Amino acid sequence: MDTARITAELFNETGIHAVTFVDSYADLPLIHITQTRSDRNELFGLDTLTITGYASGRSGVLDVVENALALADGRPVFSAKYGLIDRLERLSAPVPMTFVDDLMTASAEVTAEYRL
Repeated sequence: MDTARITAELFNETGIHAVTFVDSYADLPLIHITQTRSDRNELFGLDTLTITGYASGRSGVLDVVENALALADGRPVFSAKYGLIDRLERLSAPVPMTFVDDLMTASAEVTAEYRL
């Protein structure tokens, strides 16, 4: 299951610019979603997603990641193209750091549970 793309669709439908592949930092702020899966995770239907925000300034990047986390936390998400996530759940708080010049990043983790 492509839980990263399902989550990106959720964010984009609500006005949060989200991608699963970053090809440009020109359209900020943005959320980049990466998905981690192991054999054990696939056995239980559980993925860990890393939500990384890119924005100008510390407060800007924290705002974009916190908005995405608030939207995702505790809810099911359906995508006609990619399937159903039964529950997204916040796993960690965003940690900000400098990327380049005034561009900051902040990352947090979310778990995505789904039925096999």
